[in-house]
Amino acid sequence: MSTNSMCCLFVSMTVWASFIGATPTRADSPFDLDSLFAVSVGGPAAVVSLQQVRYVKVTGKLTYNGQPGRFTEYLMPPDRILLELSFGQFSVAQGFDGRIAWQRDQNGRLMEISGYEKRELIKSLYFETHAYLDPSRRGNSVSYKGTVVREDTGFYLIAFIPSEGDTVLAYFNGTTGVLAQMLSRLDNVQTVTYFDNYQPVNGILTPMRTQLEAPEVPLTIEFDAESCRINEPFDSAVFSMPVEPDTGYRFVSEGDSVRVPFSYRAGHIYVPAVINGKRRVWLILDSGASATIFNELAVAEFDLEAAGTIPAKGMGGFTEVMMVRIDSLQVGDVFLYGQIGGVMDLSGIGHQGADGAPFGGVIGFDFLSRFPVLVDYGDSSLTIYRPERFRTPDGGTSVPFRLVMQVPAIEGALSGVPGDFIVDLGNAYGLILHKEFVEKNRLDTLLVDIRETGALGGVGGAVDGRTGVARSFDMGPLYLDSLRVMLPGLSQGLAGSSELAGNIGNMVLESYKVLFDYRRSQITFYPAGPAAP
Repeated sequence: MSTNSMCCLFVSMTVWASFIGATPTRADSPFDLDSLFAVSVGGPAAVVSLQQVRYVKVTGKLTYNGQPGRFTEYLMPPDRILLELSFGQFSVAQGFDGRIAWQRDQNGRLMEISGYEKRELIKSLYFETHAYLDPSRRGNSVSYKGTVVREDTGFYLIAFIPSEGDTVLAYFNGTTGVLAQMLSRLDNVQTVTYFDNYQPVNGILTPMRTQLEAPEVPLTIEFDAESCRINEPFDSAVFSMPVEPDTGYRFVSEGDSVRVPFSYRAGHIYVPAVINGKRRVWLILDSGASATIFNELAVAEFDLEAAGTIPAKGMGGFTEVMMVRIDSLQVGDVFLYGQIGGVMDLSGIGHQGADGAPFGGVIGFDFLSRFPVLVDYGDSSLTIYRPERFRTPDGGTSVPFRLVMQVPAIEGALSGVPGDFIVDLGNAYGLILHKEFVEKNRLDTLLVDIRETGALGGVGGAVDGRTGVARSFDMGPLYLDSLRVMLPGLSQGLAGSSELAGNIGNMVLESYKVLFDYRRSQITFYPAGPAAP
């Protein structure tokens, strides 16, 4: 049921872009790559100006899937960037200080990012700092692919291969030298960025309007720059990941931990919770959810104020989610305050509790990232630890993880084939393999007893596929043999991810007690038994 909410906000957001031309060229004239690059920023004088750029700050308006907002971008060549976006009631940010890439989500949660999220941010730096103009940095990373005609217009097609990230295709107008659009990919999502309204800034021709589209999501972001200031100094500390205390929760009791019984049904962990001190509901605990998503029927009576919409990425694809703010969410003796979460119809996923309380939705990163949480399938309980007093109990096997769109991913190997697998408490099944991982490694030849299976439900739609038995599966140092795995047929959503090999769910995890510790970036597996560690 994994939902990934905010990552797509940051797909190739080139605001202060670099390829804008003034001096005409012709698509039928002899081609010179270096000359085009000089033309694209305004000529030789502009290239000299670029070499003197030390500080850039851009501010303006944005429209995100029709929602109005604001943006601010800071840039310090060659390797620092910060982009801040705000929409009504919430804001998000992403930054890179030359070493650490980080993100702040809609609830103010700060986290280091890695993998393709980090690569996308570094890729935007590659373009925005004009690395493609510097022969010492460019190397063989730029190639001319010839001329193409699109909608009766001729373009020079250039392929850029940043040191971080996938190939980007850029289309320069064959008559004016202006960059018209760029095509890129984020995992299995294609994006296209358009540039126009070019204006000179310190002699450098710059697009004051940029529009990014990801039709598969669907996602459209429009940036309209109102101010672009170059070489006006600002504090370089803005690029560093902030160190801020988390004041968004409270333990009612004075103990070191809180125990919360849960109901384990049909492969889902149902946790009792109270919304705004009024409505008792059952929430599915879902480490694959990057935001809390409420079932709209459970919160309809609250008349919650909308805070915008975002696309959510699930196992079967993408869907649009409305965001709302709630005053409080209580789980046991722990309160979360002022949380922004999504609202959508989840009635086809969950069930009401045995006590008659309704199904209220899913809870994941917003909850699990704040404190260590032990999931004990044997006695159907969560233990929520007070983070400032926590020490990892002995007797377990700890496996490091990295966050991928706010979801923990660990290194593993299926029948000896390595890959990164997310650990997903919202997955009611076992190990689900992603289509590209299966096809790339021809895993169907390594599996036995392959069978057709029914649809798997979740955010983004159902997924059909097959099952098979793998000889072995390693989760870090842990080893499982003769494991039945699922092979979805879709190439969309998480099931089509090219970055992630698969999804580890409860039918695998229930053989252990599982401790999630986001602050230490590790998951610890304990032997199943009657007593919690």
